[in-house]
Amino acid sequence: APGTACHFTGPLLRRMTAEQLWDSFLTLINPNPDMLNMTAREYLEQRRLAVEKVAAPAETLKSIQASAKKYQEQPEGVEAMQKLMAEARDEAKKYQSIAAKVTGPEKKAASTRAAECNAKVKSINREITALYSNARSTVMTEVIIPGQKKLFEKVTGKPFETIAYEPNRKVPIQAAPSAGMQAAGAANDEHTMAPGDGKIKTTKAEAAEAEIKAWSEEAMYYAIPRKQWRNYFRSRARQSQQWLRAAEIESPAPRGHFLREFGQSDREFIENSNSEASVPQALLLMNGELLPQIVDRYSQLMLAVGRARSADERIDAVYMAVLSRIPTAREKDLCLQAQDKGLTTVEDLIYALINTRQFIFNQ
Repeated sequence: APGTACHFTGPLLRRMTAEQLWDSFLTLINPNPDMLNMTAREYLEQRRLAVEKVAAPAETLKSIQASAKKYQEQPEGVEAMQKLMAEARDEAKKYQSIAAKVTGPEKKAASTRAAECNAKVKSINREITALYSNARSTVMTEVIIPGQKKLFEKVTGKPFETIAYEPNRKVPIQAAPSAGMQAAGAANDEHTMAPGDGKIKTTKAEAAEAEIKAWSEEAMYYAIPRKQWRNYFRSRARQSQQWLRAAEIESPAPRGHFLREFGQSDREFIENSNSEASVPQALLLMNGELLPQIVDRYSQLMLAVGRARSADERIDAVYMAVLSRIPTAREKDLCLQAQDKGLTTVEDLIYALINTRQFIFNQ
């Protein structure tokens, strides 16, 4: 209030960073803004596991050299067998051709000879397969299995031991759930564990089922007609892929991305971000791809506005979502005056509030 001492020693107004501004827009678009970027997390997890498997390069190199030596021993034997197999195949074709031209005992003898040649081809092929299988088993025993043992011991801190496989073994959920499961809540307290890494594996079908369940609950909460659920699910799937928190997006973002335009650091220097205003930023707020996403019928903001029952409630809902407060009497009066001049839609109000300094600054 005027005349009251302010004990806050920092600046009263501070322009939001690029990440804060992006997350502010995200909360207007995505009904579940805290969902994780599972694709990126799985990719990073695979890279981490790959690094851990070669944590002992000297031993890994020794194992690979042993496997390579085993493979090098194969070519001469395999080449000779392949030559014998080609000869037997040609001989079988020759006798099959003879059997097709003659009759009687000669036909029977030629057919028998062709069958013997075909049997020889199959026998040689089995021997070649056995040689390659032997080499592959060397790779498994010398490289893959030792790597898995070391990984198990490093992750669990326990000595590796062979256990009997139990396909229906159940354990309590302990890994981070998918985004859809976070929204839906864990409806089932058991899940199948994959042997080896100690992490819960959720199949694509189970993840999709959890997402559909979560989206169905959202659709019922926002009173979306059931015949529109398919369109709502399609929109939510797109939002879950494209509209994630800045912390879940690769940093630095690509050039031209909203975050880079609003001053995100390019990570080439320490503290390289900036919060300076620019013309491209103003153009992006006025004409960029954000506004169509915000006023989409299935965005968080429009779903909240759709629950309002009157014009005053719709205005209150927009102000609460965009500025985190209800409008003053004067602001409501200005909205009514704007409606008299043709700005009759909620989208016009949203556009105006997003482009105010009050939205971009933190007080």
